[in-house]
Amino acid sequence: MDWMTAAGIGFSFITVTIGILLTGAAIGNYLSFASLFIVVGGSMGVMVAMHYSETVLIFAKAIKIAFQKEDINYTQIVVTMISFSEKARREGLLALEDDLEDLDDDFIRSGLQLVIDGAEPDVVKQVLFGEINSLERRHATVRKMFNDLALISPTFGLIGTLIGLILMLSSLGSGNLELIGAGMSAALITTLYGAYLAYGVWLPISNKLERKTSDEIFMKELILESTLSLQFGDNPKMLQQKLISYFPASLKNQILNQSASK
Repeated sequence: MDWMTAAGIGFSFITVTIGILLTGAAIGNYLSFASLFIVVGGSMGVMVAMHYSETVLIFAKAIKIAFQKEDINYTQIVVTMISFSEKARREGLLALEDDLEDLDDDFIRSGLQLVIDGAEPDVVKQVLFGEINSLERRHATVRKMFNDLALISPTFGLIGTLIGLILMLSSLGSGNLELIGAGMSAALITTLYGAYLAYGVWLPISNKLERKTSDEIFMKELILESTLSLQFGDNPKMLQQKLISYFPASLKNQILNQSASK
């Protein structure tokens, strides 16, 4: 689990809660099922109407991914591609076919298979870039659900505010202070819920998904760069220097040490 995502969202909630308590107010005064129902139910309904069913069906999965720990092992990827380059240099590209079945990464397998089959470099680049662009589009569609919720939630907070104000104003003539108070409370709490959900939940999830997409695309671009270098017959040392130039010094040393031990 990515504890930073959970800790960040949790910390913001705790901060708001403590702030309420420091004002001397009771937490119960800020709890309203009706307001939560208006904001969450209304926002989700509009979001569902804006997206295709196949996108909406992975909403819960996308939240789970946002809270999952990143498992991309850049060091292992670089070391693997360098070892393939060394083997191709010694034995030729066809020798890599024996390693395809042992690969867990479909993107690496796809690129190597194209190279082994003798595809032109432009074709290899086109196919792999096509996969990268397809991944980016899919992920952007999923992220848009959360961006839309961040835009919609404050609006339904405002709708709840109007509902509360209508209740309050309609109660003025009767002089029923309880209804007036309930109307004012609903008006303000729904605004609070809408704003908090937008900036305290939906946007952080969207941004974390965007970061994960960026990391995955970076990984695939490294593989693409390695595959083309391997196809051109570049020196493995040159490939190593090219790849480690993308990383900070601490990771460079880790890659170099692991490469030397293989």
